[in-house]
Amino acid sequence: MRTVEFDPLNLSSLKAAVKKLEEEKKRLQVNTWLFTREMAEYARDEAQMGFDMAENAGPDPDVHVFLNDKSEGTKPAYAVTARGTQTLFIEFGTGVLSNDNWAERAELKGDPVAGHGEYGRRGADPTGWFYKREYQGSAPLPAGTGPSYLTGKGHLMHTVGQHAQSPLWNAKNKARNELERIAREVFDD
Repeated sequence: MRTVEFDPLNLSSLKAAVKKLEEEKKRLQVNTWLFTREMAEYARDEAQMGFDMAENAGPDPDVHVFLNDKSEGTKPAYAVTARGTQTLFIEFGTGVLSNDNWAERAELKGDPVAGHGEYGRRGADPTGWFYKREYQGSAPLPAGTGPSYLTGKGHLMHTVGQHAQSPLWNAKNKARNELERIAREVFDD
């Protein structure tokens, strides 16, 4: 923390203190912009690395992460954005829930095995993975997910679809964990 010393009874001392405070204000404004940019760049780089290393997305996933400058006036703001054909697929997985007519759509495509979060006969992950059913419904269970009596909320369901890998969400959490370190780098001068 910086301090400004002055003699309250001396006009030139007061003027010098005001000048130092104005300089400090400008320094803090500049560093706030730098800090915001550093945090956004850290999150962008972490997200891109997460997309690049995603499972079942191939050796070179079609996802590009970049920064959008959302600053207004003196308020710095950046949005980390991901675009590409595999963005939602990697971030959220193939999904384990969809409209109730999933069975009809699967049959129309000639693949009666395809269900919620599945790839049909092949599957993204042949051994599969489990998720907790989040709703109570009477819709039929997806093919291969277990006995039909497991319709209640909270039951574990099996799918061979792509699980969510959440590079953007994970990058936000990693940036939050690095906040103090980045702040010290920017503001300690």
